[in-house]
Amino acid sequence: MLGVARTAKDEGTSQAVALIGNHSRSIRENAPLRQFALRIPKRSEERYKKGNRFEAAMRKYVGSLIGVDDGNEEVFSDFASGGSMWTGQGSRERRKKITFSEPFLTPPTVQVSLSLWDMDQGANVRADILADKVTAKGFDLVFRTWSDTRVARVRMSWMAIGEVRSEDDWDVM
Repeated sequence: MLGVARTAKDEGTSQAVALIGNHSRSIRENAPLRQFALRIPKRSEERYKKGNRFEAAMRKYVGSLIGVDDGNEEVFSDFASGGSMWTGQGSRERRKKITFSEPFLTPPTVQVSLSLWDMDQGANVRADILADKVTAKGFDLVFRTWSDTRVARVRMSWMAIGEVRSEDDWDVM
């Protein structure tokens, strides 16, 4: 289980123990005898209609080990080289392939954000950022701009959260 806290009596004294994965540690001496459980609901693939578009329902997990992986990546630097993000016009896109430090069991939820952007002040700032082609092993960081926006460089941060393999998982053949 992902997280369980319980108490156990040992020679007349009770002690609270937290179990997270395969690790346990004492929380409090002389705690009353009771049991707590933290449940992470099972993942749901349901979709629902919101306005004129469909959106994914909240992912729910039950009894799964949850992993978090993150990073901060330079997507491009076009100022010094005179690249298309700095000198171009119209729609432009850059992608950077990201590989997770270890695979997830299923494609995780990935959140991306700009951690640095160096933009020309002479035009409107226009940007679209996203995680695309998300798999259990990785995804593409995507930065898009358009019109006369000039972008010298971009660095993006990301965080992936999803189910990971546990030592307690069995492979049934």
